[in-house]
Amino acid sequence: MALEERAMLVRLSISQWYNRALDRKVAEEVAAKYEVSSTDAQDLYIKTLLPKVAMRNVNRAISDIRTFHYANTLPWQDDSVRIISSAAFFSYQQGMLERKMALETEVEQLVANYPSWLKHARETKKGLFDETQYPSAQALRAAFGVRITFLPFPHVDDFRVQGLSEEQIADIKAQTKAELTATLSQASQNLIDRIYERLYTLYQALEPEKVFRDNTVTSIQETIELVEKLNIADDERVNLTCDAVRTEMTGTMISLLRSDPTYRLRVRAQVAELLNTINPNYKDSKQ
Repeated sequence: MALEERAMLVRLSISQWYNRALDRKVAEEVAAKYEVSSTDAQDLYIKTLLPKVAMRNVNRAISDIRTFHYANTLPWQDDSVRIISSAAFFSYQQGMLERKMALETEVEQLVANYPSWLKHARETKKGLFDETQYPSAQALRAAFGVRITFLPFPHVDDFRVQGLSEEQIADIKAQTKAELTATLSQASQNLIDRIYERLYTLYQALEPEKVFRDNTVTSIQETIELVEKLNIADDERVNLTCDAVRTEMTGTMISLLRSDPTYRLRVRAQVAELLNTINPNYKDSKQ
């Protein structure tokens, strides 16, 4: 299957109300008092309109969307567009739908509580309160949105532009192929780094006397499964890394990691060998 049939590009756009505004009156007063430009004074007087607690759940929901997006996609040529494999498409769509619905729920709760928060702001900010800086409840709701755009993966050989010579087109194709190769290599390294980070977290958790949590082990299996879905280039390094980790970690008994210090140290030594196999230099810099 061709690469453009195994993957696509995806762009995530999130709009939101940022709960901040410039207090122009105070900025102008400070500028006049200290004889500085109003522009310099403005940098110091960006105020929070509602208490941070009012936006906490909404901000968490937005953060969850971004975290899920980055976890289930790979870097492309900039942060606004990323790669997603066709194998991961369904789970990505489902996961994003759940998180978008969670954000909508939190936004509705914010809107429902908005009159109370406005009253609180009016009472606490006193002379600094400026009602014109606060949106209506309808505008507040409309300020939040999530847009996901899918784009076809570029087909390097299908490059047709009128007015260019065959030699110029060949040069552009060669340059594009080189950039694509570099991008895919970076994406594969990103996958290997994900596995390494999970293993290193487990390595640290297996230190004697440290509190051990079950998901430290189960998250490795989840990471392996996701990495295999995202390995759009079918990179052999990624496949071998997944196979090696699965072979070593299969059969690991979580209950014994809690109760048997000898078993815990043995598993920790196995994890250390995996870390060293994946990237000896990276390991040395982390330990």
